[in-house]
Amino acid sequence: MREIKGFFSFNQERNFIEKTISQSFKIDEFCSFYVNENSFFWDKAHDKAIVLFEDIYNAKYLREKLKPKNHIFETQSLGETILYGYEAYGEKFFNELEGGFIVVIYDARKKEMLLARDKIGKKPLYYYQGEKGFLFSSNLQDLLNFGIVKKEIDR
Repeated sequence: MREIKGFFSFNQERNFIEKTISQSFKIDEFCSFYVNENSFFWDKAHDKAIVLFEDIYNAKYLREKLKPKNHIFETQSLGETILYGYEAYGEKFFNELEGGFIVVIYDARKKEMLLARDKIGKKPLYYYQGEKGFLFSSNLQDLLNFGIVKKEIDR
């Protein structure tokens, strides 16, 4: 089963999470992702990373849309297409994606993370924000397994 999960720390306190995410991409002192390597892409400057959990049906159209922006593609990666589409058009670019998806973009320079998912919710996205950081996962049980999310209703 494909899944996506990750952690963004507000204060660089990552030790507890590194034990949970054993096969992860450690982006920097603030951020880790757990995904397979085909779902992960850095931009040329290594300023932004993108993680995908997707079934995108209009990838060819998206690449064509970026041609007037003079972007030269180095790979056939959908991650490259979406990352540069986001850089060119901002968050509006996500409206162009057709299919089910979760996209996570981490800006290492700004120390900011953006999560987006399809409008219908075909790909589930669960998240938690607490004192130690921001957790996200496509699987609710994985989010609970991080060990910092309380299993109670928030009222």
